[in-house]
Order: sequence, then structure tokens, then C-alpha cells
Amino acid sequence: MKSSIVRAAAFCGLALLAVAPAGCGKKIEVDENYTDIKLGDVRATSFEGLPNDITVSVEFTSTKANVTVAVFKASDVPVLENASATRAIEKRTGKEGSFTADVPKDTPFKIIVLEPAGSTEVRVKARSKNK
Repeated sequence: MKSSIVRAAAFCGLALLAVAPAGCGKKIEVDENYTDIKLGDVRATSFEGLPNDITVSVEFTSTKANVTVAVFKASDVPVLENASATRAIEKRTGKEGSFTADVPKDTPFKIIVLEPAGSTEVRVKARSKNK
């Protein structure tokens, strides 16, 4: 009986070592639905800085109107309503699209939906991976 406990403990220790490198950094995974967006509206999801450089993959779809979806450093958007796509790390405009943005470690950031061309609903999916 003792040997099976020791074997189980040794196996668990090896399993932890095998998982540790993959779990070293935090990750994000987002699936947001923004409803009732009108001309001039801005919607955002904010994130704390992560302990490592990441690449954020973003996909979006808009039901009726073109929108711009962008990733910003939080410091570049102190007032959400004044967000300008020209300051984005990366952005796309359309009824649908996908892109990636590189975010440096320890940098709070936002994924922002802005510049809707009319009333619409937008779904944004994003996930990160360590660089």
C-alpha cells in the first residue's frame, strides 16, 4: 500500500512539472455580445497587464453596420468616449474581421468597439497566447 502511495505522489509530481511551463502565464479568453450599439457609441472590455508578452487574437462580427474593433494600451485611452482608432495597437473595420495585436508584459489594455456606422449588435471573441 505504501508503494502505491509513493508511486502516485511521484506521478503527480511529474505531472505538475509537465504542466508548469504551459501554465506559467495568465491568459485571456473573451466572448462578448454588445447589443443596441448606435452611432457614436463606444464599448470596451478592459484587462490588467499580464506577467508576460502576449499576442491577442481578436475576431468580431457586426449584424448591421460597419464598426471598428481595436486593441489599445489602457494608458492611450484615459477617457473611453475619446478613443481614437489612430492610437490603437491594431485595428480592423468592417462587418466582420480578425486580427492579432502584440501586448507587452505588464501593460493594461482594452479591446474597444467604436465608430459604428449605424445601429448594430457586435460579438467580439478574443484569446491570448504567450509570445
